[in-house]
Amino acid sequence: MTKEGGVGQIFNEKRTKKVKAKKQVADKGVLKEKRKKRKHNIKCTWVLHASPDLKTNRWSIKRLDDKHVCQFTRIIKHCTSDYLATKLAAQLPSNPTIPTNAVKVQLEAQTELKFSKFKAYRALKKALDAMKGDYKDQYGDLRCYGQELIRCNPGTTVKIQTQLCESSDTENLFQRIYICLGPLKQGFKACGRDLLGVDGAFMKQPATGHLLTAVGLDSNNGILPVAYAVVEQENYNSWSWFLDCLGRDLDLDTNSNFTFISDRQKGLSQAILRIFPCAEHRYCVRHIHENMKTRGNSARNATSIYPRSHHVNGQEATLQVGLNLMCC
Repeated sequence: MTKEGGVGQIFNEKRTKKVKAKKQVADKGVLKEKRKKRKHNIKCTWVLHASPDLKTNRWSIKRLDDKHVCQFTRIIKHCTSDYLATKLAAQLPSNPTIPTNAVKVQLEAQTELKFSKFKAYRALKKALDAMKGDYKDQYGDLRCYGQELIRCNPGTTVKIQTQLCESSDTENLFQRIYICLGPLKQGFKACGRDLLGVDGAFMKQPATGHLLTAVGLDSNNGILPVAYAVVEQENYNSWSWFLDCLGRDLDLDTNSNFTFISDRQKGLSQAILRIFPCAEHRYCVRHIHENMKTRGNSARNATSIYPRSHHVNGQEATLQVGLNLMCC
């Protein structure tokens, strides 16, 4: 049985052999210098020699003197971010939100080496990427994800829209995705409340874009999600596409008298007017209140815009808090 890292061990490629050699140096924490560039008369007997096999095109270790007589140091160049990332691989699944400072302190105590905070950051990023996978590659699994949603939730609608890449006439790039789960669609139709709240929010790095949502109210005045979509940006075109898909799922036509509640999203008013010309469109009071506060008006003046309605008997009706929370 060949000892790992010992004479006779075979590697598929040269890069794998180098990684193993650097790992040995980093684990021992010693100063490895090339024989032609010795300094301070350091004569270390440590040497590792590997050569390729011309028949199999694989690398094997021919000679290894594992004894070090050089001085020890806590700063070595072979302690790379790739090496540190392997040290984090085991603990990240249980603590994926660990801060960079904690990673640096923990790895320095574990390896007895010293490195910069930026190297700890790179190691943490590489370990997270290895655990979660490359987000760009996950775009290729969107259609499989949509098929799985349809299989697990009968009646679900998944629409994916792509666009041609500018540099290639045959490669498609992700542009939009629309999802309406079947059980939520049936629940909204069963409630029979002609009220929808729509809103949009931008998404942070690394996956940029905007998230569009549509929610309703159930029989207990609770929020009932209906559909959501991820689009390239929030404008008239994207809102028209989202509302058109939503109308087809909820069996809404141009004569539907639904009431839409929203904030002042870009292009939303024009999209609702074109697709549902008979629908009512009102702005959420809570959003108006927050907008007035950010523009310097006091909360006392802002609350004066709340609508006041009265019953036939003259008693003042209370404001439905559920409508405001729905549009948050």
